[in-house]
Amino acid sequence: MSEYNRNRHARYKLTYHLVVVTKYRKKCISESIMKRLREITDWSVYTYLNRKIKVTYT
Repeated sequence: MSEYNRNRHARYKLTYHLVVVTKYRKKCISESIMKRLREITDWSVYTYLNRKIKVTYT
């Protein structure tokens, strides 16, 4: 149960999934863009949740 957040009345787990759809199945996210997306994600998770959590990139 430690992976769930909780408050007075509930336990919950927030999950986000980003899907980028492109025309003709071309790759649109290069390595440099992916690196920047990771930096932004890590920063925003830490800033808004005030703690470090596990973020998985595929």
